[in-house]
Amino acid sequence: MREQSPPLTEAREAGILGDLRSTPELASSSARNWGVTVLAKSGAHGIQFASLVITARLLTPADFGLFAMIMAVIGIAGLFRDLGLSTATIRIPRLTSEQANTLFWINACSGLAVALLVCAAAPLVASFYDDPRIAPIAAALSLNFFFGGLAAQHGALLQRGLRFGALASIRVLTAVSSGGLAVALALAGFGIWALVWSGIASGALGAWLNWRACPWRPGRPRFDRSAREAVSFGGYMMVFGFLNFVARNLHNVLMGAMWGPATVGLYNRAHGFMTTLVSYLLEPLSTVTPPTLSRLASEPAAFSGHYYRMATALTLLSAPLSAVLVLLADDIVAVLFGPQWHDSAALLKTLAIGIVPQALCHTSGWIYLCLGNPRAMMKWGIVGWSFIIGCLLVGLAFGLSGVAAAYTLGMFLLFWPCMSYAFRGTGLTVGRLLTACWPPVAAAILAGAPAWWITLLLESWTPAGRIPAVLGVFGTLYTVILIFGLGQRQLLAEIATQLRRPRSPRS
Repeated sequence: MREQSPPLTEAREAGILGDLRSTPELASSSARNWGVTVLAKSGAHGIQFASLVITARLLTPADFGLFAMIMAVIGIAGLFRDLGLSTATIRIPRLTSEQANTLFWINACSGLAVALLVCAAAPLVASFYDDPRIAPIAAALSLNFFFGGLAAQHGALLQRGLRFGALASIRVLTAVSSGGLAVALALAGFGIWALVWSGIASGALGAWLNWRACPWRPGRPRFDRSAREAVSFGGYMMVFGFLNFVARNLHNVLMGAMWGPATVGLYNRAHGFMTTLVSYLLEPLSTVTPPTLSRLASEPAAFSGHYYRMATALTLLSAPLSAVLVLLADDIVAVLFGPQWHDSAALLKTLAIGIVPQALCHTSGWIYLCLGNPRAMMKWGIVGWSFIIGCLLVGLAFGLSGVAAAYTLGMFLLFWPCMSYAFRGTGLTVGRLLTACWPPVAAAILAGAPAWWITLLLESWTPAGRIPAVLGVFGTLYTVILIFGLGQRQLLAEIATQLRRPRSPRS
């Protein structure tokens, strides 16, 4: 490690420090970056998906359920590893090398502390679940908190500098390595340890690759007082992240204590599969959009226009995904995961209904962060995630199906207040958002009706044959209805034109 940070000008030339600035070609650059990120990450997602499918056939629901139960408890420690400082690094208007050095050492020290704490607490987690297998697994997984602390600032600096190609390459390489290792270990009979060691390998390799891709290097440990703003920003983000984590994982803990790992595995496979697919849509946009909106914050018209375009693009993908999962959940689960996961299909259908409001609510975070308002984000998190937790607690009384229905209903009920609160003082409105996003939703519903009729006609077909047939019918109808029935040809043409524009030297 270098004793001193490299000159600030060197880092500025790399585009990762200094000021966040808007440029005339920023909006089109963002669209291209999204396209590049989608294409690059699709490879990583494909590898991860293939690994998931194979390991689901080699391992048992109890293996996946036990892993989910452990992560539901120790995963919360990851919030204290990052302390919200990665988000602060991306958002802070002006970042110096000294500030970055301070944030790096805070993350590195907190990552090490959290790793040691999780390792020491592993026997307590095992005692809570009354399962001695958990202690060594939790202790091994604590390594990832240390790796994450070392890589947090370097990954954030790459995102701040719009180095999306490097970030996508890192994702692909870690996916290939960890996915291949998981399959190999599962084939060798390692059971749940196939998931454990592949996760650790992913964390270690990801940290090393982030360091290689980012030109910035930390100096000696020291605290720069000007970094207090970023630390305060990170504190608000940590509170929001804590509530988010609890809302998304509390039911795993309670279900594990009430019904055991096999039941948790069935629910987690449905919920995890749904959220994995949604993340395939959200991650590229969430990587590209916030830094771009930050640079457009001083231009209200450009800011609003860019937000609505990105929200519409998200709905163009999330609405048909929701419809397809509702139509084909039984067949998808049977083909991808096998008969042992049959009971997950009904849960997947219920959860899929709420994909669109869930995805759009996620975009509220773009607004808070880009306008530098993490305090409001934290306040909403207290209300919003507390409401979701309440819904899940009620749903537990009705079994697995009740938990799934409560989560979906909660996302619909939260949509309007969530977006209204985020839009205050921005010029954005929920009505304008709905106007921009209703055509894809309408097209998905209209295309889904005849596609559902096709599933009934093809009931005698095998699931493997029925899936492509229904997808072909639905995809054709969705496109035709969207372009010709709802007049969205111009919107699609604008998105395609932006993605084809040549890259400018500045981007």
